Amino acid sequence: MLTGALPTVDQLDPIGLFAPVRFEPRLGLAVSGGPDSLALMVLASRWRSLSPDAPVLNVYVFDHRLRSGSAEEAAMVAQAAHGLGLKVTRLAWEAPHTGAGLQAAARAARYRAIGEAMARDGVGVLATGHHSADQAETVLMRLAHGSGISGLAGMRPFSQVEGVRVFRPLLDIDPADLAAVVGEAGLEPALDPSNGNPEFERVRWRALCGTFDEIGLTAARIGVFARRAGRLDALARQDAEAFWLTHCAVNPLGVVAGSFADLNNAPEEIGIRVLSMAIEVATGKPVRALAALENLHEALVARQTGTAMTLAGACIMVRNTTLLVFRESGRMASERIALVPGAPIVWDNRFRVCARQAGYTIGPATDVVRPQAADLLGPLAESMPMAAIAAAPAVFDCAGRCVSIGAPGDPDVAQVAPRA
Repeated sequence: MLTGALPTVDQLDPIGLFAPVRFEPRLGLAVSGGPDSLALMVLASRWRSLSPDAPVLNVYVFDHRLRSGSAEEAAMVAQAAHGLGLKVTRLAWEAPHTGAGLQAAARAARYRAIGEAMARDGVGVLATGHHSADQAETVLMRLAHGSGISGLAGMRPFSQVEGVRVFRPLLDIDPADLAAVVGEAGLEPALDPSNGNPEFERVRWRALCGTFDEIGLTAARIGVFARRAGRLDALARQDAEAFWLTHCAVNPLGVVAGSFADLNNAPEEIGIRVLSMAIEVATGKPVRALAALENLHEALVARQTGTAMTLAGACIMVRNTTLLVFRESGRMASERIALVPGAPIVWDNRFRVCARQAGYTIGPATDVVRPQAADLLGPLAESMPMAAIAAAPAVFDCAGRCVSIGAPGDPDVAQVAPRA
């Protein structure tokens, strides 16, 4: 915690805190009325007063309508923001969620609503008040849930949340210092009762974290660990991406192919990450189950099985000396979708499709037999298992005949391309 003659707001160095976004024309501030977000607003206002070239500040307050008094809290934030000379946009959750996952649903709704308002206002980045204690709780929660090094890097200074680019300038700041900023500004923060409700996992972790200080596991120490984990994660990600560019390819069917020997010889962390990348490309969705991914990699490297294995909607097999990863056709919707000329669609979250002519549909090539595949794909059909071909996008005419498979397919009928 800081001490000294200067006001806490200046001790925290507002210019340094917001330096990463100093070239933004506008900066959004997510302010709920709690002490952390109010401190964010005060610090940002002080930064603007010290730096005439700082961005224009837009305050966004979201009324979740989950408890009585939420409208009054939003009004308090608006009044405080106006007192600092800041523009305020008040938003509300029009259809509050009920049942399980309430906090997650409220969080998602908040970011979506703010993101839409930011787009209207021409604001590209949203600053939030996450601080060092929030970071410590996040790291410990993820550790308990079995996260890998990426998760243990905690919250990053910049990230994407519900399509919103988020900036967290206060991750190294003690919440007590933020409370001091609010007190010095003469503001009275709102207190959310749910922050003390042990039914929520984060609240339970918050209580536990307070007991760790006496053994040296402080929020500051955990924050340092998170930064170090972030450095290692960035290095591993860079190496995995380099391996991918050198050793892997994606064919027109959306099948990822690479040398099994190269994967086998790669460092374990890189091999696991590349396998994860391959599954995400093949299925259109990221892999969430790290332990299952590690087990899959171990089985592949040990060649514990010669048959195809599946994970997260993908089929993984070694064919001769080549590792193939492709969509598991049995997990796909079998219905064909009508294509409207000039109306692009995303098919199976993997391919972007735009019809050039009317009367065509798209669906998986599950009913295509080997001779048809050979006619449409040529030599590629011979190198691929039928299970991989079956999961590829197929375009059918009005009589139900398959006229193209994969990308590029027949460009005169429809443009089929991997989703960017």
